Amino acid sequence: YDTMTLKDYNPFTQLELRLPDAYRDEVTKYSRTFGDTGSSSKAEDSPFERYVDLWMAAICVAVAEGREVEVPTSTKTWRFEYGSRLQGQTAWIDLLQLLAIAHFREPLIVADARKVIDLANAFAATGLPIVLQMLTDGHDRPLWNLSMRMMELVLTVLPDPDASDGAERVI
Repeated sequence: YDTMTLKDYNPFTQLELRLPDAYRDEVTKYSRTFGDTGSSSKAEDSPFERYVDLWMAAICVAVAEGREVEVPTSTKTWRFEYGSRLQGQTAWIDLLQLLAIAHFREPLIVADARKVIDLANAFAATGLPIVLQMLTDGHDRPLWNLSMRMMELVLTVLPDPDASDGAERVI
């Protein structure tokens, strides 16, 4: 089995990865992108190694919850990175392109990298407040709170193995 995407393929290199400006302090607090800006260098307190990891988690949570998005988002955002940060992340690139195909119901949408990233940024804007809530929802440190909420979310979106019709959830 080969991956869909070649290791050196990244159509998003020059495009901006964005997160909602209103949550900039929390994004900094819960990531370890810069050692002196996170609340701690410990993963238990700042579970995301990089801003891009939090961005991708926010996208996945918004999709898993079936949230509607506005593309492009009208939310005031800040560029935390360029798409070059996705270099070598072939699974992420595949995921973003498959998400765009499912959302727009058009396979050729992948030829328009800007539309794919606009959609990703819109899902990130929608999912970020949910992920931030997951980090604080509980009585433990952020990593453990997040882990518990993520496990609960996964259990709600998994197809029912006992379903006799074989139906699966569609985006």
